[in-house]
Amino acid sequence: MQRYFLSAASAVDGIVEITGADFHHLARVMRMRPGDRVEVVLLDQVFEARVEAVDKNAECARLALIAPVSASRESHGSLTLLQGLPKGEKIDQIIRQACEIGAARIIVFEAKRSVAVLTADKLAAKLTRWRKIAKEACEQAHRDLITDVQVATSAATAVQDFYDSVAGRDDLPLLVIPYESQTKALSSLREALHGESVDQKLSTAIGIVIGPEGGFDEAEIADMEQRGGVAVSLGSRILRTETAGVAVAAVVMYEWGEWVAPGADRPARRESE
Repeated sequence: MQRYFLSAASAVDGIVEITGADFHHLARVMRMRPGDRVEVVLLDQVFEARVEAVDKNAECARLALIAPVSASRESHGSLTLLQGLPKGEKIDQIIRQACEIGAARIIVFEAKRSVAVLTADKLAAKLTRWRKIAKEACEQAHRDLITDVQVATSAATAVQDFYDSVAGRDDLPLLVIPYESQTKALSSLREALHGESVDQKLSTAIGIVIGPEGGFDEAEIADMEQRGGVAVSLGSRILRTETAGVAVAAVVMYEWGEWVAPGADRPARRESE
């Protein structure tokens, strides 16, 4: 069932209206007619709704709310992808896939080795585009919330934004940095997630820092480690920047017990002895 985020809308006598790009998708792309069912998200509450009228002249559709949808599709953890700005339109793919997997937040930052730059005159337009991609991806994935997309001017700023965003949670945040070092031994991703024991409690606030095509500058790694980040190896193969973050995010979701059938109980979280 198609889902639409209408966070700025309000229901009047159980009726909501869809306009703009959402109307175009409903009427022109999906070709919905009165009687068709959809799901809408109003102020973080999900409802099943029925199409009552589609007015193509007024570019407006009227939906009747039927009942709230109680089952949540959000993760119990908070996953943040801190992505070094890549070249071209790779960031579009990265945002789309991270949203589908369940990232709560994406912070795009200019790394020292980023070829692309976030110029002030184009920043607003790019951020609008990225947030539109996030909204559409979260609708497609039937998320309950739209992934928050932000930008930062450096890796250090992005890391600080991550720590600020998860401050006050019950457990300590974990920041992992996939990195291919030729000079020192690195922990595996599994070791970073679980610490000294696979039975250790897994943090519910995890950040993943991914470098651009040229990787990280050593000074960036040193600064992030000083801030509590853990540099990790992803094994013997080298992943592209548009692959690495999605791969690590999938591992984190698996370790959180998210890869279960809808409505099924998640596996109990492992506690340290």
